Amino acid sequence: NILLMCMTLICSVIFTHFYKSFAISKAIIANPNERTLHTQPIPRGGGIVFSTLFVLAVFVLGVLHIISFEMLMVIGVGGFIATLFGFIDDVFDIRASLKFMIQFILAGWVLFWFDGGMLATVEWVPVYLSWFVSWFLLVWMMNLYNFMDGVDGMAASGAIFVTVALVVVLLMSGVFSSLVLLFSLLALSCSGFLLYNWPPASIFMGDSGSVFLGYLFGALIVNT
Repeated sequence: NILLMCMTLICSVIFTHFYKSFAISKAIIANPNERTLHTQPIPRGGGIVFSTLFVLAVFVLGVLHIISFEMLMVIGVGGFIATLFGFIDDVFDIRASLKFMIQFILAGWVLFWFDGGMLATVEWVPVYLSWFVSWFLLVWMMNLYNFMDGVDGMAASGAIFVTVALVVVLLMSGVFSSLVLLFSLLALSCSGFLLYNWPPASIFMGDSGSVFLGYLFGALIVNT
């Protein structure tokens, strides 16, 4: 597991560096607008690196039976679809209605494998209401994280802070579950990217990273 973590961090640093050159050559660029803080075009879509590395690590944990099959389906398969969809949007700028439909389907994928999530186990909450609230939360989380990407370092450092804090809390509670490994891997994969995204950012994660992180955090919230 330590070897897997080290490889994730090193690969994140190396592949982000190469992806930045690739994005420039292919004109995968975030141009300044009224919502952004940067004043010059900056390569985007770098999230495809750390999210893909994290998903690959999740599949390794799944093969080793360290995480459950349901978690593998949600984080591994669903996470891969989220980051692939995000990268396609980074390259081709998908229209808003199609984005919403795909986010709606991804939210349904999470609820299917998690049996509606923990809210569905609360007896006094009607099942239809628990599903609606969880579905809304998941779509909202994906869009919320997407809005953070235009600020240098915010989305990546936010993910690192949250995951490290959760690891500390779990360890202090005497709990060493698969979540500790998942959060550690996510923190390390994002750390490699943050080296290039730290102000002044030389690359943005784009939808391939922000939609993925929103999906992942939303799924974990629904599950716990």
